[in-house]
Amino acid sequence: MRTVDPDVTYLELQRKDGKPFKSVPGQYCFICVPKISRVEWHPFTIVSPRSCSEKPSFSTSFAFCVRDQGSKTFTGKLFKAATNLKTNSHPQVLVDGPFGFPGVCIREYRRVLLVAGGIGVTPVTALVQDLLDKPPSKMHVTMVWVVRKEHHFKWFEPLLKQILRSKTQGFRVELNLFLSNSRAKLSGNNPRSPGTSKVNPAVKENGPEKLHITQNCGPEPNDAPLTHAHEIGRPNWDKILSGMINEDGDETAWSHAAVFVCGPPGLKNSLHSALATPKIARQSRRFDIHEETFLL
Repeated sequence: MRTVDPDVTYLELQRKDGKPFKSVPGQYCFICVPKISRVEWHPFTIVSPRSCSEKPSFSTSFAFCVRDQGSKTFTGKLFKAATNLKTNSHPQVLVDGPFGFPGVCIREYRRVLLVAGGIGVTPVTALVQDLLDKPPSKMHVTMVWVVRKEHHFKWFEPLLKQILRSKTQGFRVELNLFLSNSRAKLSGNNPRSPGTSKVNPAVKENGPEKLHITQNCGPEPNDAPLTHAHEIGRPNWDKILSGMINEDGDETAWSHAAVFVCGPPGLKNSLHSALATPKIARQSRRFDIHEETFLL
């Protein structure tokens, strides 16, 4: 157990018997930390350790990323416990699960749209990691992730690196990152250590500003610097959906798309409104939508 960010706790767990923990991408578990409370159980999505850690502790481990929702909440107490944890100390964590199953089986589709806001990206990372581990023969995934602060992108930096390096014929993940808080403090000239991100000055491009992130991945031979851009502002759904419909100018490339969304109500509502506009609705394409919502 450790902190990943100023407000996120990373839990990497392994069964006592050392056997793999079997689950399906998108499932969740109820967890209890007796050190905090013996009667409180809270649901969190299972994530792959490789999505949020360069070097997982165990080959058979599973993980959770939990955002601090306030000092008096279970998540806040968990973050405080992780912050004060002594080196090589491993508090007991009880797990009940896994439960649930995504309402949309994305492997049955050639076109997929994955949308997440903030820590709602956890089920999306589980789905993407599974696709990267076992790539379909033909699939195009558009991943949209909206955060309020720049450093939130570091929650799943290892997964973002995997996406940018992925080169599988017939399968690709198109990454769309958005920084919704235009007043967020940017760290353009701050020196960064290996394994973190360097942000160059914003560049105007006839629309939203773009920030270019160069990721210095460390000393390993295959870790060449990676570059990607994220936009300041909120997603332009008309642009994203129209791009999906008209990509490559091939109107018959796909007829059904899977849409998986997990995030705040505002993000979900804006996507639903965009899908209901005449411009999108009159197209001979069907969007099968699945939403995820957790209440702590």
